[in-house]
Amino acid sequence: FYRTASILQWIGFDVPENPSADVHGHADALPFSDESFDTILCTEVLEHVSEPGVVAAELFRVLVPGGHVILTAPQYFPVHEEPHDFYRYTPYGLRYLFQKPGFEIVSVKPLVTGLRVASIAVNACFYDAGDKLPGGRTKIGRGLFTPFYVISNAVGFALSPLLPDEKNAANIALIARKPVRG
Repeated sequence: FYRTASILQWIGFDVPENPSADVHGHADALPFSDESFDTILCTEVLEHVSEPGVVAAELFRVLVPGGHVILTAPQYFPVHEEPHDFYRYTPYGLRYLFQKPGFEIVSVKPLVTGLRVASIAVNACFYDAGDKLPGGRTKIGRGLFTPFYVISNAVGFALSPLLPDEKNAANIALIARKPVRG
């Protein structure tokens, strides 16, 4: 989010391959002035950058004092967007990464926990298996695996409350604040 003359504005930023973004570039060299943003929403980006500490420092640089970054990053997820898939994060790793440039950590919370993580793994295996079958990428090929996805998700959702486990999480959400000077 960017504030100009008390008007709140949303700016979409992504790599050049995404034609829908308002501004293109890379997260390790943001094309914005210092202290430009009140809030930054950064979802599922950090696993795709080779130097996440540089990205954390860039987010710190472009936030106004008192501004917040809201971020999610995977703790578990299959390899994707090869060869640009570098890391997975624990709550402790994200906390460390964002405290280093000077952020105050507001909250760190695991998302999609317990047996729902197992559902993601099962679904990914069926999805990958489908890719190896003739016609596996077609709608019919994908449709053949729909019952497995439905069963896997139903079991994961039903049993997760019975066997809670926040150490196993698909994603971690972090909210951090740039301190106000003085």
